Amino acid sequence: MTEEMIARLGSLDPQHLGVIARTSVMQYKHNKEPLDQIGRELGVQYALEAAFGVTRADYESLPNSYR
Repeated sequence: MTEEMIARLGSLDPQHLGVIARTSVMQYKHNKEPLDQIGRELGVQYALEAAFGVTRADYESLPNSYR
């Protein structure tokens, strides 16, 4: 699911929106650092965090965007 989200975001407007590769962010997967600190370490302006869960046999995405 991570790869699909990265691919879709990366194809939205490639000249104006850069998307960091999965390999760059996976080191933070179980990290307890705040998202804004991780963003500074990666040198990004925006970070998107999403959680996925199952509700009534449907998948629900709960995105959180931070700047």
